Amino acid sequence: TPASRSITVDKTLPAISGTDVPQTSDRTPDLSGTTDVADGTSITVTDGANATVCTTTANAGAWACTPSVDFPEGVNALTVTTTDPAGNSNSDAFTATINSTPVLNQQWWCGNRCTANAGRYH
Repeated sequence: TPASRSITVDKTLPAISGTDVPQTSDRTPDLSGTTDVADGTSITVTDGANATVCTTTANAGAWACTPSVDFPEGVNALTVTTTDPAGNSNSDAFTATINSTPVLNQQWWCGNRCTANAGRYH
């Protein structure tokens, strides 16, 4: 009699997400997100030109890494990607916004000597 064998085909995409980085002056901000891949599974973050920004591994349903190069000023489009052991790959788009322009703090500038007059400080 012929032998029979059953196989399972896994077509389920792994879950992966990146957390948007709000406006920061740090040109190499910590990047992070969540995933459902097994601990130790490789995760890669790329920029809008598809250049690798950082790589890391999944750990307890999360991932985190620090860019190896400075981000330019403005909104930086990023993509995080992972592949599960069955070869299913998935990605998620997120952003990191860099604004290194200093903000003038009125209190620092004139201390308690300023008075408001029609929206202008003297």
